[in-house]
Amino acid sequence: MNFSSHQALLYSFLSLLVAGIISIFLFFIFRYCYPKLARTERAWDDIALKAAFAPAQLLVWTYGITYAIEIFSAKNSLFSLDLIGMHARDFILILCLLLFLWRYVNFFEQRVTTQNYKIIEIYDKAKLLSFSRFIRVVIICVGIIALLQASGIPISGLLAFGGMGALIVGLAAKDLLANFFGGLLIYADRPFTVGDWISSPDKDIEGVVEKIGWRLTVIRRLDRRLLFVPNSIFSTISLENVSKRTHRRLLYIIGLRYSDLAVVDTVCQNILTALSANDEIDSELTYFAKLQELAASSINIKVQAFTKQISSEAFVELQHKFLLQVAQCVKQAGADFAFPTQTIEIPQLDQKSQ
Repeated sequence: MNFSSHQALLYSFLSLLVAGIISIFLFFIFRYCYPKLARTERAWDDIALKAAFAPAQLLVWTYGITYAIEIFSAKNSLFSLDLIGMHARDFILILCLLLFLWRYVNFFEQRVTTQNYKIIEIYDKAKLLSFSRFIRVVIICVGIIALLQASGIPISGLLAFGGMGALIVGLAAKDLLANFFGGLLIYADRPFTVGDWISSPDKDIEGVVEKIGWRLTVIRRLDRRLLFVPNSIFSTISLENVSKRTHRRLLYIIGLRYSDLAVVDTVCQNILTALSANDEIDSELTYFAKLQELAASSINIKVQAFTKQISSEAFVELQHKFLLQVAQCVKQAGADFAFPTQTIEIPQLDQKSQ
């Protein structure tokens, strides 16, 4: 660089000035284009612009400052920053690219999970979240390797050491890895998603899923307590997804007195009439009211039907009305409900034994 100290200072100032002009130009482009792109139906264009704004500003100022320092230091014989500046620019370039990808994934995830975009109709929200988390892991792994390479650090030895380290870490963190892969299986198989009511006959697990993490799944129990379940548990137990049911079953055992044996058919017919007249009962599924058992102190009638209502509030209300109808059906037939009773027979003693 054959120029005087004044020229070096001037060129350094021009380098910073150009960086400033480009930065202002990028700012006005963002202010002008972003509102227009945000009004379009496409989700990716305004997100890309928003994600690229900060990395672009960082990249512009990095190049301007490093070139200015190189010019000024070379002329004033301080020390050569050519190699340092080159590594710094490569490092910041890779960092800006990684920052852009990270911000794009974050903004895209926020957009498609909080707003009613058509993509939600195609992909499940849980799949989007799992895919975005996987992309973040890839960005971190690739970014670390690229940044080390740009800094001049050889990564061949690190990769060789990483293989042995991965084996050691895998043995030490066996449970953690089991939970991690359990979380992946939950996202892949989708036995349940956030908001589902699940229960397990094998474990004391029942409640509404509030969060599916990489290590734990958070469940809000029916008594409003939080339950934290390691993801590896779900690969070893059977699970019921209550939220995925299409109907709820009404199942009752109604006990009548033995003195009402003659009107059992009438009671059953009255109950069947009440079921068929109820619009909330699915008539396409099996429903019946039949004599089931001659028990010790009652004649038991089994009643079964399936309701169209699956929400707890609507089902409880329907159950309340239906049980009142059953009581009316029993009363209309002239029968009554049985109570546990015992009959004690005492043999009559003759007068001689008295």
